[in-house]
Amino acid sequence: MAGEEVTLTCTSPGRCNGSAPLITWSGVQGKNITYRMDYLDGNKTYYSNITFIPSRVDHNSSLSCTVTFQRSNATTSQQISLNVEYPPYINIAIKGNTTTEDTRITVLEGDSLVIECIVDSNPQANISWHDKDSLLRGPLNGELLTYELRNITSNDAGRYQCSAQNNHWIRNRTIDIIVHYPPYINITIKGNTTTEDTHITVLEGDSLVIECIVDSNPQANISWHDKDSLRFGPLNRELLPYELRNITSNDAGRYQCSAQNNHWIRNRTIDIIVHYKPREMSCVPSCCLEQSSKIKCQCIIMAFPEAITQWKVNEESYPSSYNKIDLQITTDLYGPLSISILEINVTQGYMPNIQCSSSNQQGELVIKLLNGRRTLRSSYTTIILAVVFAILFIAVLSVIGLSLIHYYRKRKLKQIAEKKTECSTDCKEIYRSTTVFFNEGYKPEGMPEDRAPADEEDERYATIIFPQRKPRASVEEVETGYVCGSTAAVNGTSMPVTFI
Repeated sequence: MAGEEVTLTCTSPGRCNGSAPLITWSGVQGKNITYRMDYLDGNKTYYSNITFIPSRVDHNSSLSCTVTFQRSNATTSQQISLNVEYPPYINIAIKGNTTTEDTRITVLEGDSLVIECIVDSNPQANISWHDKDSLLRGPLNGELLTYELRNITSNDAGRYQCSAQNNHWIRNRTIDIIVHYPPYINITIKGNTTTEDTHITVLEGDSLVIECIVDSNPQANISWHDKDSLRFGPLNRELLPYELRNITSNDAGRYQCSAQNNHWIRNRTIDIIVHYKPREMSCVPSCCLEQSSKIKCQCIIMAFPEAITQWKVNEESYPSSYNKIDLQITTDLYGPLSISILEINVTQGYMPNIQCSSSNQQGELVIKLLNGRRTLRSSYTTIILAVVFAILFIAVLSVIGLSLIHYYRKRKLKQIAEKKTECSTDCKEIYRSTTVFFNEGYKPEGMPEDRAPADEEDERYATIIFPQRKPRASVEEVETGYVCGSTAAVNGTSMPVTFI
């Protein structure tokens, strides 16, 4: 038995009364002593004991004892083979590398691995592989037992034990398999955990905490991203929360948790959908425009989920799509943006009450676009038309009046001529000294210097001065008016008239 002290005896042959023989040992190292046994007849026998502790390297080795008689040089010997029984000696081989100690190995997830248990023992041992407390393979009587791991996952990490047992002993050796695996990400929302890309719907004004829980080896750096911008992290840990307070529609979108360790980078996303009630766009307001005999209104609304738009014209409701001769409504949706257009035919000067309303599950928005009164643009047009009509009316009356004056003056002059009466000196002097000025380079006498000149494109005037006649009013008291389309001839030139 290996490790246990043993004594072997070698005895010389026969009995004799001569000198003592020489007894020698070879094959092992040990302590040997020669003894003599005396008999009554005077003969003697010689023997030798060797004491040693065998090991497994002594198994199947040769041990010989040689007896030499010195006088005759006679020699005799005997040889035996040692059968040393010893406990199992275990080696573990990994990818061709053998270790005689408990060891550890690091592999990547997805790899495959074959571990070998090589046993040397006498008698031969039964070999088996164990994982924790469960039997994986064996027992098998022999010198080699393999165990294969295919497509390794994190579940394969742990301690594996090879056991070998023979008649006298049981021995074990272990290997720790460390599996490096990519980050596995879970996202927790309000206590609910998801292992997939997901989405959540919240209301505007809510608050929300989303947690990124990561399991990886080695530990990963975790960060939160919004679109292409970094929101929070990276931090080396297993949990990274991110909080959104008083959520608005601007917070809607895709949030991504990224985790990276020495070998991999993994991502998981959550889409936050924000529901909010309809509202107007500040950059493009809803409004109405008057186009000839038609009014065109647009109602531009942002809402999610999409809003239902309705129109009301003079307390009568219309849907978002309507098509008649005097009223057409079209509505287009572009995601949360709704653009609804109403066109209505109206008579000149008529202004209806128009409003649009949009509603979804979160609320309703009513926009009053027209209240039935003329807009500033319409009132201004009405005033202009009224003034034009009044001027035209005055101009017609003035032309008729001038025509009558001219007719009666001509008739009177004819009567004077027929009576062959000549104009007095004073009368001739009046007409001889009469001058005509208009606004193309002449200035009437007596006009103030600070009087603004007339705009040549808008106003033409003429002044007739009779020096020996008393004027009806001073220049400062003159009132003017415009006559659109009426003309008079001054010095042979046709031009609009300014009446003074």
